[in-house]
Amino acid sequence: MKASLVCALLGISGLAFVVYAYEPPAVGTIGEKDAGKIVTIGGIVEEVKTVSDTTLMIVNGTKIVSFGNENIKKGERIQATGRVQIYNGEPEIVADSIRKV
Repeated sequence: MKASLVCALLGISGLAFVVYAYEPPAVGTIGEKDAGKIVTIGGIVEEVKTVSDTTLMIVNGTKIVSFGNENIKKGERIQATGRVQIYNGEPEIVADSIRKV
């Protein structure tokens, strides 16, 4: 009984550590060679601007575009997955999903 309790407590402690130490995956520098690829980026939102139903964000120096009202604020940690496209000669990620982490 004592061994089971100790194992359960260690397991719960381990899970708590994993959850709080989780760092979302980040993508390196994207460029024209990545156009059409689906990538995931995670990090702190450096800039955010919402115009109508379009949200533009900068995360780790990468521009992310979302066509939806995302309610994301500067300084929040997010993870975004989407397709790389070239717009006005610059690479950006058109997000399929964005979640706060």
